Amino acid sequence: MDRERLNAQNMQVCFLIQAMCGAVTPNWRSVLMTFDGDEVHLQFILEQESTEDREEIEDVVEEFSIFQEDARPYRLGITNVTVTAEKLQLQQHPSSRLIYRRKESAERSGR
Repeated sequence: MDRERLNAQNMQVCFLIQAMCGAVTPNWRSVLMTFDGDEVHLQFILEQESTEDREEIEDVVEEFSIFQEDARPYRLGITNVTVTAEKLQLQQHPSSRLIYRRKESAERSGR
C-alpha cells in the first residue's frame, strides 16, 4: 500500500474515533472499519438490542459522514449493526481495521 493511501486510511480511523467519543456504552462489543475501493464500511457489534445504542450509532455515523465531505478519496458506504451475545468471531479482511473491542471475560465470551 502506498504511503498516501495509508495516510488517508489513518485519517478515516481518526475521524471515526473522534465521532465515537462519548458514545460507546458497555453494550458495544466492537467496531470494525473496512476499506473497499473508495468506500469506508462500518460494522458495529452490540451484545443486546438497544434503541438507545442504535440512536448513538446513528449519531456516530452522522458525525463521521460530516468528516467525509473533506476526506478524499473515501466516502461512507454500508453501515451494519449486528446484535449477538455469542463469542466474537471477527472475520477481519486485510483491508479492515479493528477500531474498538471491549475487554470480555472468559465466561462472557464463551471460552
